[in-house]
Amino acid sequence: MRAMSRLFAAGLAIGLAALAPAAGAQDGGESVQERLAEARNRATLELLRAGDAAAAQAAAEEAAAANEAALGDNHEQTATAWFNLAATQRAAGRSDEAAALHARALAVREGLFGPVAAPVADSLLALGRLDRESGRAAEAEARLRRALAIREAPGGEPLEAARVHDELRRLHTGLGRFEEAKPHAYAVFETLQERFGPRHPFVADSLEALGALHARAGEYDEAESRYARALMIVQSSFGPEHEATARGFDNLARLYAEKGDWARAESHFRRALDIKRAAFGADSAETAAALLELGAATWRNGDAEAGAALVGEAIGRLEASGAESPALAAALDMLGALYLEDGRPDGAEAPLERALRIRVRALGPAHPATARTLSRLAGVHAQRGAWDEAAALQARALAVFGEAHAAVTEARAGLAAIRAAQGRLEDAAALYAGALAAREAAFGADDPRVGETLAAYAAVLRRLGRAAEADALTARADAIAKRNADAGEP
Repeated sequence: MRAMSRLFAAGLAIGLAALAPAAGAQDGGESVQERLAEARNRATLELLRAGDAAAAQAAAEEAAAANEAALGDNHEQTATAWFNLAATQRAAGRSDEAAALHARALAVREGLFGPVAAPVADSLLALGRLDRESGRAAEAEARLRRALAIREAPGGEPLEAARVHDELRRLHTGLGRFEEAKPHAYAVFETLQERFGPRHPFVADSLEALGALHARAGEYDEAESRYARALMIVQSSFGPEHEATARGFDNLARLYAEKGDWARAESHFRRALDIKRAAFGADSAETAAALLELGAATWRNGDAEAGAALVGEAIGRLEASGAESPALAAALDMLGALYLEDGRPDGAEAPLERALRIRVRALGPAHPATARTLSRLAGVHAQRGAWDEAAALQARALAVFGEAHAAVTEARAGLAAIRAAQGRLEDAAALYAGALAAREAAFGADDPRVGETLAAYAAVLRRLGRAAEADALTARADAIAKRNADAGEP
């Protein structure tokens, strides 16, 4: 599911915040050097808005050096130049350099304006975003909550508070804390709807973010309602053949896929493919990605031959680009997953091995995408009964994900199943206990995924001779299954 909008990010982060006059500026009282420094900073921002990354970085470097030489390192325009340079460093993937520059800008701004000024909130938001992207969840939350307190103080700009709420939504969603993410997502939605009206594309973006959250929490009716309204808005705003409309069909298709409604998923993915092929061209990366998702849905809808052909076409288009890219690795990983679902480990192994090689080379051995492929390769060995090899791969995946990653629950449950098959029941029980707690926190006590974990955990406890505990877990699993079955009746 897509995270919050390019429109929202561009319209607020650059259009409103970055181009606003610097707090503390003395209207009419700036020196010539200060006016020149401000002009340099604005030139950088215009290049950022235009998407010219190379020119923006060059302009930011020049502004930082010139402003520091002319005004010193304790001036607001120098701090702003560092802030802008940090933005270009982040865009280039140099997170450490960006964080150091943002920290320097923050220190100057706190010294000049005090701890609760708007420029301080901007720096805290930027640092919090970098912390989130680097896996420093506690540091990210502390900085973002401080930024939010500044932005929500009396007289604050609601749109600027919405930017912080959106970053907190991203943080909690990435940690699997969907209930904690929801209030932030709704705050963004309400702010945008009040400011721009109920049918604005920004509102559609916020509805998509809400739909994604409800879907991740297993609240499919709420997710479908938000996605359907977002699709209606973008169709009205941009037309039926626009890429934003394709994204709306994709969102609904992925929701139906998550529910296991493969017929509706297939039809919506097909509509999205038609739009993307017309909008981007038959040989585009967007079309290849759409072919991949349609192929997977077609396979899972019962036509493995047609699904394999579509997935193969996607892989062929990606191979034709000449580079072994992360997108190609994702397609190979999907092909392997489909073979695994069919219980065909021999078909799964080669594409997964190739996907792993590409991901290790392109993304590194400690990337979550690499861990997902490791986890699927563990499944290959598990289906063959090679439990030691499966356990080693699943343990590697779990180590990569770390406790803060949303995917760690699935890796932990996978390793628990392997340990149970190996007869290492105490290890399996501990892993299932951790997976159960994480799934209950992420999805709620009545989610079918919680029921599945309860049943598997109960089976292990029964083998350990802990019958009373096993009976209690089985009763909970049966009650969840009944409640969900009753909810699904017309």
